[in-house]
Amino acid sequence: MIILHVTFRTHPGKAEEFVQKVLDEGIAKNSEAEYGNEYYDFYYSAEKENEVMLLEKWENQDALDLHCTQAHYKRIGELKDQYVADTSIEKYELK
Repeated sequence: MIILHVTFRTHPGKAEEFVQKVLDEGIAKNSEAEYGNEYYDFYYSAEKENEVMLLEKWENQDALDLHCTQAHYKRIGELKDQYVADTSIEKYELK
């Protein structure tokens, strides 16, 4: 099992717009529907106005690798260019 904790630090005032765009374009829904995905959920920071966290859980590395080839995965990269100043990813592998 693989868990990703992705932190997006958006440009000032763009956190909600970024997440709404991801939802409106079906990126989250398509990711959740993929083979091996157990959850793909966004959370806002209670203290940092421009910080959004994405928690992902994948059955295995193969499922995550397949996810990274999808058009909606590429699209979130394009949206990041527009809305996000910095991204950090923490990866946890559980056996």
